[in-house]
Amino acid sequence: MVAKKKTNNGGVKARAHAATVDLDDLLSDLEALRADVRSLAQGIGSEASGRVAEALKSAEDRLATLVGAAEEAATDAYDQAEIWANENMDTLRENVREQPIAACLIAMGAGALLGAILLRR
Repeated sequence: MVAKKKTNNGGVKARAHAATVDLDDLLSDLEALRADVRSLAQGIGSEASGRVAEALKSAEDRLATLVGAAEEAATDAYDQAEIWANENMDTLRENVREQPIAACLIAMGAGALLGAILLRR
């Protein structure tokens, strides 16, 4: 019986050695997996920052286009208002020259109305 125990003891050592080798292989595979995950995370982060930069650039371009369009619309509106004011100013001048007393009474009435509104506050 003693001989069997020696044989089993050698088998246990062999199995323990095999388990140790398997454990070392698993640990090295785990380290490789960690490195791969870390590399993948860095790649995803750089990809995301690249996409954010592209989106920001696109938004800046759209904003610049909208600002340019708004400036052009404001300039057009100003020009039209100036033309309208000049045309109506000529008509107003003609009416004041033709009827100066009526123009003075209208101006006096508008002033009195404006004064009454401002004094109530």
